Amino acid sequence: FNVVYSYGPQLNTLFSSLELRLNDRAIRNIPLTNPEGETMQRASVRLPKELIKPNSELVAQFHLMPLKYKRCGTYI
Repeated sequence: FNVVYSYGPQLNTLFSSLELRLNDRAIRNIPLTNPEGETMQRASVRLPKELIKPNSELVAQFHLMPLKYKRCGTYI
């Protein structure tokens, strides 16, 4: 199936990604590589047949790390 996703600017592209999980098992990690963000991106994902059950749950979770963040009063 195809996943369509968007994300905004100012992300640390080394650590930001979109993780797809099927029944609590990671099946794909899509790096978010454009520091300016992207709109309506597509990724083709193959679902493992052996994991698909009548009550399967597919979760898409963004891991968004900012380009700059403040820790203990200092910008990194």
